Amino acid sequence: MAQVLKTLRAYHRPTLQSRPTCARTVANVAASSTSRGLPSSNAPPVEITSNGSLSSRVYNLRDETCEWFEIPAGHSESHRNIYEPTDFFLYPRFLSGPEQDLILDHSLLRLDKMERPRARKRGGAQDQGGAKEGTSRFRDEVDYSFEAGHFDQVISSYREMQVGQFLSGPAVSSTTTDTSQTKSLEHILARLQALLPESTRPPLIHLLHLASNGKIDAHVDNVEASGSTIVGLSLGSTRVMRLGHQSAPIDSHLKVLLPPGSVYVQRDSVRYHLQHSIPAHDSFKNQQVYGAQRLSVMLRDGRM
Repeated sequence: MAQVLKTLRAYHRPTLQSRPTCARTVANVAASSTSRGLPSSNAPPVEITSNGSLSSRVYNLRDETCEWFEIPAGHSESHRNIYEPTDFFLYPRFLSGPEQDLILDHSLLRLDKMERPRARKRGGAQDQGGAKEGTSRFRDEVDYSFEAGHFDQVISSYREMQVGQFLSGPAVSSTTTDTSQTKSLEHILARLQALLPESTRPPLIHLLHLASNGKIDAHVDNVEASGSTIVGLSLGSTRVMRLGHQSAPIDSHLKVLLPPGSVYVQRDSVRYHLQHSIPAHDSFKNQQVYGAQRLSVMLRDGRM
C-alpha cells in the first residue's frame, strides 16, 4: 500500500478540501453518472487531484461501516484467514464527469472500430463527437453487436477487446481530435497505471461493455494470463460487485457499490482467493440496483 500511495503522490499534488461525509444512498448514486457526492471513513485520506479540482478518498475492506460496502454478518466467520482486507480498495470518485465522458467515448469507439462494418455504419453519438449534455453516451442496445456468451461461460451480453496501446492505433484519430483531449486521456491512463505495481512491462488493458442484461458470473481471473493486481474503472451504470470464496455460502459474500467514475483495486489475497461477480441486477443495503449499459476499463499487471 505504501508504494501505491508514494506513486500516486508523484502524479498528483494534494489539495486541502472540507471533509466529506460517508452517508450516501443507492438511489442518489445510481441516479446520475455525474453525481459529485464524496464519502468519508476512518481510513487515512488519500488525495488524488484531477485538473486541480477533484479529490477522492480510498477505502479498504477494513472500513466495514462505510456506505460503499455491504458486509453480511456471517462474512468474517466464513472467510477467516482467507484474505487480507487491505488487498481490496475503492476510490468512489476517481474521475470527474467530463473525464468519464472522454474515456467512455474513446473506449466505445475503440470497440466500434473492431466490429464488422454493418454494425459501425449504424452510427451514433460517438461518431458525432460525443453525446449531447444530459444524454446517454451509449447508443441503443440494438445498434451494438453484443455477444451472447463468453468462451469461458463467465460473461454474457457483452462486447470486449484487449488493447495493446490504448492511445494509439487506427481509432485514435477519430476519438482524439485535439491535443488537449489526448493529453487528458494520457493523464487519466497514467493515474490508473499508478495503481499497479511498478513494472518495466506495459499493463494489459481490457475493455468490457455490458448490455443492460449483461453480467459477470463468479470467477477468479486467469492466474496464468496476468499478475497479482487488477485495476477496474467503472463507467456508465452503477452496478454491484460481489466478493467471496467459492466454498463460502453465497449469502456471506460481501457487496461493493461501483458508481460511474469509481476505481477498484484487487490484489494478492483478494485477487487469488476471492471470486468476484457483477450481476445484471442486484440489491444493496435493501435497495434495488437495476443494471443499464456499463463499460469497464481494466488494467492488469503482467506475470513476472
